[in-house]
Amino acid sequence: MKFKKAIALLLITTACLNLTSCNSNKDKEKQKELNIYVDIKDKHSTNILKIIVEQFEEKNPKIKVNLTNALGSNISEDISKKPDKMDIIFTSRNNMIELARKGVLSDLSLQYDKEKINEKNYTVISCYGRFNDKSYGIPLIPYTIEAACNTNELSKLKIPVPKNANELSSLIYAINSKGVRIPVILTDELDIYEGLSSIVINNMVNESKLESIYDSSSNAYKSVTEMQQAFDTLDSLVSKSVINKNLFEIGNESTLSKLSRGDIPLAIFISYYDYAIESKDVEAIDYHYNLTTGKESIPVIVNALACMPVNIKNGQEANDFIKFMESDDAQKAVLKKGFITGNKKANETNKNVIGKSTIKHLQLSNENSVIYLDNLPKSIRQGVSSQINNIISGSSEKGREWNTIVDQAYKE
Repeated sequence: MKFKKAIALLLITTACLNLTSCNSNKDKEKQKELNIYVDIKDKHSTNILKIIVEQFEEKNPKIKVNLTNALGSNISEDISKKPDKMDIIFTSRNNMIELARKGVLSDLSLQYDKEKINEKNYTVISCYGRFNDKSYGIPLIPYTIEAACNTNELSKLKIPVPKNANELSSLIYAINSKGVRIPVILTDELDIYEGLSSIVINNMVNESKLESIYDSSSNAYKSVTEMQQAFDTLDSLVSKSVINKNLFEIGNESTLSKLSRGDIPLAIFISYYDYAIESKDVEAIDYHYNLTTGKESIPVIVNALACMPVNIKNGQEANDFIKFMESDDAQKAVLKKGFITGNKKANETNKNVIGKSTIKHLQLSNENSVIYLDNLPKSIRQGVSSQINNIISGSSEKGREWNTIVDQAYKE
C-alpha cells in the first residue's frame, strides 16, 4: 500500500514538473522581440527616442526591445552583416537616402497610409521621410530654430522687441555693436553658422531640386545657381556687419536660465529647449520671414528617422512600434515632457509660450523646409560648411563659393 502511494506521489510530481515545463516553454514562445538599431549622434533625439521606447515597453510587456547603438559603426556594413539585428533603424536623412539608393530599405508608404501620418502631422514630416517619391523614413521629432529675447533687458538697452526678421536683424546689429555675443544652441551635428545659414538658403534654394540631383554630377549641381545667390546674400550680411565671426557663441541649457533671469538679452536655440524657458519676461521673436527677401520658408531639423530594412526578422513587432510611435497617446507623452512634436493634435495641449512660436513655425513649414544640408551628399556638405566659415571670417572667394564646392566634390 505504501509502495502504491509512493508511486502515485511520484507520478503526480512528474506531471506537475511537466506542466510547469510546458508553461515555461509557452511563456518563452510568447516572448517576442524587436531589434532597434540606433544610429543617432544627437543627444536631443536620443532622449526623445528613450521616452518613446519606455512608453512602448510599458504598453507591450510581451515584446522585448533590444537597442543596439551604432557607436561609430558603418551602418551599410552592419545591415549586410547583422540583418537579424535590425528591425528598425533610427538614422539621419542623409543616411536614409544613401541606404535607399542601395536598395536595402523598405518603402513605408503603406505605413504612412495605414497610420494616417500625412494627416496627423505637419507637411514637413512626410517630406523628410520621402526620397524619389517613396517614403523610406518616419521622423521621430522635428526641431525649429527659435529666437527669444528678454523684454526687460531690451528696455534697458532702449531697443524695441523685434516683430519681424528685419527688426531682428537690427537687434543683432545693435547687440554686436556693444560687443555682446549671442549664444546659440543647435543639434550636436550642426555648426552654428551651418544652422543659421539655413534661414537664408532654405528661402532661396528649391529643396526638391537638390533632392532630385542628389550626388549626381558636377554639371547638375552647378546648374543650381540659387546656391551661389544664397552665398552672395551671406557675403552681403557680413559686409554690412549684420553678422561676423565674433557675434555668436555656443550655448547650453544654462544659457536659457540666463535669458530668463535677464543676464543676456537674446538667445537662439532649437525648439527642443522650449521647456527650459518659463519667465514671463522672455518673448519669442517672430522671424519667419527671410532676412533679405521677405519670402516665407521655415527651416526644420529632423536628425532621426525610423527606417525598416528589407526582409526584417520581426515585421509585426516593427509595425506595432511604428503604430505606437505615431499614435496620439505616444506623441502626447512626448509633449508632456515639454517637447513640441510633429503631431498636430498632441500639440493642441501645449501651454508653453515659446512652444506656441514653434507650433506656428511648424504650421508654416512645407516641402522646402527640409534643411538644405539634409539634401546634400557628404562631400558637398563638407564643402558648404568650409565655405560658410570662410564667408563669416571674410576670407571667401566672393562669387565663386558654390563652383569651388562642386569642383572639390567631383574632382576627376
